[in-house]
Amino acid sequence: MGNTNVSDPRRDIGYPYVEQRALQPGTDPRRDIGYPYVEQRALQPRTCDSLFLQVKGTSTDNHSFSINLETSTGDIALHVNPRFKQGKTIVICLYKGTWQREHHVQLRVLEGDSFTCTIEAKGHHYMVCINEEPLVGYNSVIDCKEVQVLSAYGGVALRDVQQRPDQPGSDSYRYGPTAPYDHQCNTTYR
Repeated sequence: MGNTNVSDPRRDIGYPYVEQRALQPGTDPRRDIGYPYVEQRALQPRTCDSLFLQVKGTSTDNHSFSINLETSTGDIALHVNPRFKQGKTIVICLYKGTWQREHHVQLRVLEGDSFTCTIEAKGHHYMVCINEEPLVGYNSVIDCKEVQVLSAYGGVALRDVQQRPDQPGSDSYRYGPTAPYDHQCNTTYR
């Protein structure tokens, strides 16, 4: 049995809730709760400690959706989950079968909206922008070089996913130390 005191980022979004528990190898925490699968794309292998993705899509229902950056072991380095009914976006990480502390940030995508989600990462720091506006800076326990798959679940239709090729030695990380950053709550302010 799992710990019922642990918050699950999908609990109040209209999908059935299943008590959190440690995952067995090869299990998928989203399939266990009936979270509709939309799409999964393998990312290009990288040689440097950075990642740049641009995801274009449209929200399609009145509950929520998620965009995830996953590892080959099933961990989720970054889970971005807009929740329309709650009016907020949840950002969290799944590490070794346990959801880490969730962070609540402003909702930037509304039901039925088309959007562009840009994710830039360097090491353990991920910067997420929606429609070119910074949403959140997030320190994950998972380094971006471990990310191999982008997945989308719930009410979203993806139109395009672009990954910028590796640029070793490049210092083009757009939101690194220049953005005001609160390391306690992992939020970037603009």
